[in-house]
Amino acid sequence: LIPFIVVIFNFKIVWNKSKVLVIYVFLIVLLELLGNYYSAHSWNNHLFYLIFFFLESICLYLFYRSVLESSFINRINLFILVIVLFALVYNAINNNDQINDYSGSIQSIGFICISLISYYYILAQSNIKNLFESALFWINTGCFIYFSGVLFVFLFITKIMAVNNGGMVKYFDIFSVLVILFRIFLAIGISKIGKQKISND
Repeated sequence: LIPFIVVIFNFKIVWNKSKVLVIYVFLIVLLELLGNYYSAHSWNNHLFYLIFFFLESICLYLFYRSVLESSFINRINLFILVIVLFALVYNAINNNDQINDYSGSIQSIGFICISLISYYYILAQSNIKNLFESALFWINTGCFIYFSGVLFVFLFITKIMAVNNGGMVKYFDIFSVLVILFRIFLAIGISKIGKQKISND
């Protein structure tokens, strides 16, 4: 709920600067509420999460598109997005009772690439004077940490699950820490939107 609280306190500014971030934050809240509700009733929520990952990927792409003022970079990011969405749709159609390693790995690899491209833009092409006042820098850093961590988890998921004492618990602990870190960086980035134009011009 951290990004949601930041959005509520800065709603007018954030809405005017980046509507897609507001929509993304409300999707996060919806995910948490419905995900917990499904879990409390022991219902399979994997399809719900796949739908969220699909919408999350679109929201993050649209955010990057709004801040990266390079048509070439945006075309590369769009190509990456299409591959990510295809993997998630394939997972949802063929095996929606679980989140497969490959779809999560492809989404992670895709957004790691987008994050690295964005770092190049930040350092080489943009005129950001103070990185710590840049919404793009904070949100991009959160994305990079989160998706790098998720990729690591998916690559070693079988070894994590094979742990005799609480392999599943360890998996969810790692994933929870990554989510919390991402949400904190997202909240910091949102709080910076009013201090610096999100387009960085």
